[in-house]
Amino acid sequence: MAVRTALITDRIPIAESAQIIYVYDKRDCYLKNVLTFIESAIEQEEHVLLIDDACLFDTALQHLSRKKTPQQLTTVHFASNACLVSYFQNEQTDESLLSSIGVGLHDYQNRYHPLRLWIRADTTESVPERIQHFSKSFLMKLQFMFVAAFDGNKISAQTENVLRKCHEYFMTDDTIVLSNLIDKNLTPFKQLSVQQSEKKTRLQLQATRERLESFIGQNIDPIMILDKNDQSLFINQAFSNLLGWTERDVVGLPADKLPEIDPKRAFEVGRDRDRIKLQNQITAYESIRKTKFGRLINVSITGYPLVDENGEYNGRVMTVQDITATKQAQLLHFQAEKLSLYGEMAAGLAHEIRNPITAIKGFLQLARLEKKEDNDYLPIMAAEIRRIESILNELLLLAKPKATRFCRNNLIEIIEDAVTLLHPQASLAQVDLITTFDKRPLFIFCDKNQLKQVCVNFIKNAIEAMPKDGKVRIHVKSRPGEAIIVFSDQGKGMSKNILEHIGTPFFTTKEQGTGLGMMVSNEIVKSHQGTVAISSKVTRGTTVEIHLPQMAGIVTQD
Repeated sequence: MAVRTALITDRIPIAESAQIIYVYDKRDCYLKNVLTFIESAIEQEEHVLLIDDACLFDTALQHLSRKKTPQQLTTVHFASNACLVSYFQNEQTDESLLSSIGVGLHDYQNRYHPLRLWIRADTTESVPERIQHFSKSFLMKLQFMFVAAFDGNKISAQTENVLRKCHEYFMTDDTIVLSNLIDKNLTPFKQLSVQQSEKKTRLQLQATRERLESFIGQNIDPIMILDKNDQSLFINQAFSNLLGWTERDVVGLPADKLPEIDPKRAFEVGRDRDRIKLQNQITAYESIRKTKFGRLINVSITGYPLVDENGEYNGRVMTVQDITATKQAQLLHFQAEKLSLYGEMAAGLAHEIRNPITAIKGFLQLARLEKKEDNDYLPIMAAEIRRIESILNELLLLAKPKATRFCRNNLIEIIEDAVTLLHPQASLAQVDLITTFDKRPLFIFCDKNQLKQVCVNFIKNAIEAMPKDGKVRIHVKSRPGEAIIVFSDQGKGMSKNILEHIGTPFFTTKEQGTGLGMMVSNEIVKSHQGTVAISSKVTRGTTVEIHLPQMAGIVTQD
């Protein structure tokens, strides 16, 4: 007749850190349960420490070697239980002996994880108090699954009850049950409950992580994950679909060496890291990325931090969205706005150019009449010609379509160019353009032509909002990390209702306006990771503030 065993892993669910007391009667049943315990551990890829006599360990290995591979058997470890025999035979409780066993188990637990323990505690009925002490002082402090086996022929029912009060599971040769005598007020039992709760939490966290990984992997937005040292950890399929790069191409590389990032844009990596630490996110900004096939595409990039269990920064998630179609639509808007701008500026430009041409014609006539070699009129004519050339150059520079090109530029020069371009229109409208900044450079990372168009739009709006003899003030200042341009006029101002609609496509208060100028300007500033703030009061005028990121190592404006 086959020997019936408890099959401790199959009959009832056993907690990961279960404390099992096993009182056995038959040696062959004992061996069967040892083998079942070890086989279960191997199947779950856990290590087993068997504290027993060497003879039983050799017998167990002989049986296991018929079913398991040598590699699997390397997870089975042995220690002699001779020290426990000595412990139970001595009249005095040897605390140092228990302590040394505990240290040894701690070492095993650190080296082999996860670990489960089978320990046979040979004893005699003459020392029941020592069994209770062994249980409470040693067994109940273990933080992993164990089976503590006692010979049922050597302990009394009284000692057995003592063991059942201290441990959650009770096992015989063919049965394992939850102990009905467990003292639930014992601290070790509370610890076990906490352990089970922690296991549940770990399982929930693992399930959450798997759902998150599935969400990221199947997300339609291209996603890259970087660690806290800016090294690439992961990309999803959408990232590969957009840019062509695979995990083999990018995972493991430093972010500033990634093949999709142009070396000229490597500065974005450190800037993104600093911003996400300070602001807890990276708001969408525009950039350029290179596909595996060499094509450059416009992208919008956002980012969010990853934190560890202590809430410390541990990396970031970066999303990359293709905005090529959006940029093409914006380009059409930009060109439409430019055409409108040129038409409105034509009268002022014609008036401004006509004046120096008239002066040149007059001086030429005088020069022919006087026929002097050293003519005093020539320097004046040359100056007027240079002025015409400057105005036409600025107009052509603004009109000529160019690819977006971000680089280091002096903000002061950009504003001065815009003022030069609009001076004719201001003169025609009898409006003064007043600049209040010095000539020291103020460097920002920008597209010069785009930012000049923004300045032209806001200055032109201010001129058109002004009565005769009005003043448009243009002020530049800086704060740590940002440059600020302020345009203020003395016009009629705007109501709160109109302010709420400013920037809406095709919304305008001008009879001949397109309603695109403010929208175009907002989009340009946004692409430079800046902001536009507008304040206005009826009859008091309007103030526009543009905030732009400032480059490090600049000369600041007061």
